[in-house]
Amino acid sequence: ESRYKHVCELTRLGAKIKVESKLISNDGRSFKFEVTAYDNAGMIANGTHNRVSVKSEKFQKKADEKFE
Repeated sequence: ESRYKHVCELTRLGAKIKVESKLISNDGRSFKFEVTAYDNAGMIANGTHNRVSVKSEKFQKKADEKFE
């Protein structure tokens, strides 16, 4: 799950964007990150991004079975 709020209405086409993330919580296999994006004029967006760690072999097996 990702939730972001745009705090700047526009960014110039072709502008370089810098994104920073910081781990703010960890509960077993769940990770929550704070994410902030910047262009040359300052912050353009911020929010959170949640991830869950999975076992790659188990995940791949489920994915393969889906297409059999």
